[in-house]
Amino acid sequence: MRRSRVHVTNRYLFLILADGRSYRIPRDLTPRLADATENQIRRWRFTGPAFIPTGIHWPDLDEDLAINETLDEFQLSPADED
Repeated sequence: MRRSRVHVTNRYLFLILADGRSYRIPRDLTPRLADATENQIRRWRFTGPAFIPTGIHWPDLDEDLAINETLDEFQLSPADED
């Protein structure tokens, strides 16, 4: 079984869910994520069920990002992932 995961770059958060959905989310989506240090942005945890999480939480930033239809605009199609 695949696990959901997050990969962080200096411009984007790549969210890959266990069900196959994937997202490229700009870090400047929120001021806290945009201004975060590398250590702060890399310290995150999923919220909700383990298989399909409902959000991402950054404790050092007191920031939460819900994984729902608001992220649809950032969803990648399989062709975008190559």
